Amino acid sequence: MSVKQGKVRSPTAEEAKVLAGKPMRWAIRNVSGQAVSICDLRRDETGLACKCTCPACGSALQAVNAGVGREHFLRANTLGQFFRHETGQQRDNCLVVIARLTALQLLVEQCEIDLPPPTRRALVPGISGHLYQGEATATRRRMYVSEHTWIDSQLASITLDDGHTVLLRLDTQRTVRNEGDYDAIITITVDNPDVASWDMAEILAKMKIGDEVQSCWDKHWEDEELQSMATQDAEQQATKYLDLLPSVLGDLEGLTLAQKSESLLHHVIKSILLQAHSIVSPVYSEPLHRYMADGETISREVMLALGDLGLSGAVSEWPIAGIVADVFCRVRPTRGEPFDLIIEVAVTHRVDEVKLKKIEAMGVACLEIDVRGFRQKGRVTVDELTAEVLRNPGNKRWVYHPLVAARRAEVHQALDEVDKSRKEALAREHRTRRWLDSLTQEQLLKVYRQALVQHWQWGRAGVVSGHFIELHDLHQRLVDIGFQDADERALVERTGVLHFLHLARSHSHAPVPANISLTDMCSALAHSREFRSLITYCLIGLKVYKPVIRGAPGAEMESIRLHVANSLQAGEIQFARSRKFDALIAALFPELTSSLEAEFGTQEHARGLQKAKRERDSARIEQARVSRVALEAAMKREENRRAVKQAIFSVSRQGWQAKLGLASDVEQILAHHDMKIAAKRFNAYGVDVREVLTSAWNAREMDTTLLDWFQGQHFDHPDQVHALKSLLKLGWLA
Repeated sequence: MSVKQGKVRSPTAEEAKVLAGKPMRWAIRNVSGQAVSICDLRRDETGLACKCTCPACGSALQAVNAGVGREHFLRANTLGQFFRHETGQQRDNCLVVIARLTALQLLVEQCEIDLPPPTRRALVPGISGHLYQGEATATRRRMYVSEHTWIDSQLASITLDDGHTVLLRLDTQRTVRNEGDYDAIITITVDNPDVASWDMAEILAKMKIGDEVQSCWDKHWEDEELQSMATQDAEQQATKYLDLLPSVLGDLEGLTLAQKSESLLHHVIKSILLQAHSIVSPVYSEPLHRYMADGETISREVMLALGDLGLSGAVSEWPIAGIVADVFCRVRPTRGEPFDLIIEVAVTHRVDEVKLKKIEAMGVACLEIDVRGFRQKGRVTVDELTAEVLRNPGNKRWVYHPLVAARRAEVHQALDEVDKSRKEALAREHRTRRWLDSLTQEQLLKVYRQALVQHWQWGRAGVVSGHFIELHDLHQRLVDIGFQDADERALVERTGVLHFLHLARSHSHAPVPANISLTDMCSALAHSREFRSLITYCLIGLKVYKPVIRGAPGAEMESIRLHVANSLQAGEIQFARSRKFDALIAALFPELTSSLEAEFGTQEHARGLQKAKRERDSARIEQARVSRVALEAAMKREENRRAVKQAIFSVSRQGWQAKLGLASDVEQILAHHDMKIAAKRFNAYGVDVREVLTSAWNAREMDTTLLDWFQGQHFDHPDQVHALKSLLKLGWLA
């Protein structure tokens, strides 16, 4: 196949104008058909004597200033050396055509030549239908030309120093006879018209095949090797993307593209496993659940985590016990003993029940690789597939492993033992419950005391009368028969009230050993905000049993007792106890019964003291309030009396107004319009205006002073005095 780089085109109109101004320095000899430079002509070859032709248009050319010395061109307004058409104008492609022929001739006649690197390409279709293009390129070389031959003006052959014969041809030459006689064929293209105006030295300096001279190899002696390399490159790309069917699988005739792809994937994965030195194994996890006799469900987990497995001796398609293993090998785990391993590659079908039973019967471990999700993100490469197969535990599962079966059996055995022990415990519990049900209250309390002593001594319940006793069971029974909150922690713990009373009774009227600190137990209760109200039980026990506490602990205990007693006598509630534990403590320690019946120390007694104190304080406060209110009322009355007295003196200074002819009696005063309006207002406040005016009229008639008359009236406020004065003034009396 001939591939040509570049293309000779006709110049545009603007380019033609530029080209027209450029001189043509090369032409074709009519006799030899070879290119000749204007600089190579003699003086006698000026004009048509040069016998040269334009290769583009075929017109005869005239040589201008041929053979003229250099000094001629130093004068002003002299023409240079060039060829011009005898008739007509220099046409568009004249320069381009002569430039190509000139370049070809000079390249052929060089002693050495730079050969461009040949390139060959190949296309290989994948089984998916995708085309993969491969490419192979030889190196650029400089070769010496030992011989050259002109075939015609557009063809020349050169013989290189390594003996290879190369045919050089212009891109306008379409066919060549006997191409098989040449080791290589190069098609060259010259598109630069400026070449026609260069001299030989400039052309030789700039012309190199592949630079100013475009070229391509139509034929090369390394074509077969390069084509083979290009094909290999394309096949390697297809192989990289798992798209090339290897010869070992045949042509898989009759299968769909998807089935061929699956077969190839299966083959490649097996090849990866055969060459691998290790593989990451998945973690096997299987939950086991067992419903126990006591109704509880216990869950255990069977796990197998072998981590990285070293592989050796791997073989494919290995027949064993009626099955054919995809890969059979020997593995060496990081921890544990080596073992045989079957590796199954699940492309479309996983290990079925029939195959699984055969594998289990052999007792050989089997690991399955599920490849169905490998291509979910598009095409996958061999490297990516290798990483997935060998390093990703997420696409693998243990179909069978003897260690899993062994560990599953161990877990089942352990669950059997737990179930057995729980059944035995249930039986013992039933026997103990029936025995406890048969006890009287007195017997139950005795068992409870014994269980408490064992709990304080050993930190757990013990055996009483051949029965294992649980404290919580006894607590519930005590609650059921009326002893509420019998399981209170502050009562039953080793530092609690019941243990304190037990120790106090055990050492009644006797010295308490140094290793027993009743003081510390009592102090801990006193400082506990939650349980300090229980301290009165301890103090009652000390009072009744009188254990002897010597030294500093005794003094501290007395200090605690006085502090609590003073608080209780003051009616404070912090150390006062509720009576909810009295019945239980009295039943366990009968000696305390009479003391527990006393009111002192209980919350009822404290609340009674607080209530009495509140009543006394309330009465005292009320008495003080009444006294204060009475005093304030008396002071207010005295202040008001003085203000009324002052107001009477103020309004009485001018005395009665003399009689006027406007009113001869009270009736005439009341008949006046302004007085009627005022009378309505005064009557609204309960003042009898007629009576007041009559009293004032009579007093004036009897010569009673206005001051005496006002002092004889009843006033609650100074404003009433001024109001009455305004009424008298309106009636012409004052």
